[in-house]
Amino acid sequence: MSAKVTAVVVADDVRREVSGKDILIGVFGGDVLVPVLPSPVQVALWIQMDVKGKDVAIEIEMTMPNGADEGVKMSFVMQGDLDQSASVTSPLIGTVVTSEGHIIVRFRENDGKDTFTEVARKRIRVGGPRLAS
Repeated sequence: MSAKVTAVVVADDVRREVSGKDILIGVFGGDVLVPVLPSPVQVALWIQMDVKGKDVAIEIEMTMPNGADEGVKMSFVMQGDLDQSASVTSPLIGTVVTSEGHIIVRFRENDGKDTFTEVARKRIRVGGPRLAS
């Protein structure tokens, strides 16, 4: 494999600076909490990987608890002769969540040979932040 996911971060938004640095806003360190169901949810993904090879093409698939019909697929091509760490970001992905469950992120190289492999899972549940006493 010429690309291996090393980290996936789910956040409210991810932006790329002119300098090439990424800004992660509102990172979900724990569960994604919603006050009630149904509830609108909007997230962005930041995916870091080790990449080796020439013009590496990858696919990312994300599904919400609502099911496959709410899924999103993204394709990226990292151009050049690569042997480095790289990151890709998704656009904002929004839906109305109607049940508790998991955001599931899957990854594969876009060569038609590999099946998707789960690389991250983030729980969505009804609740509020818990404060330490």
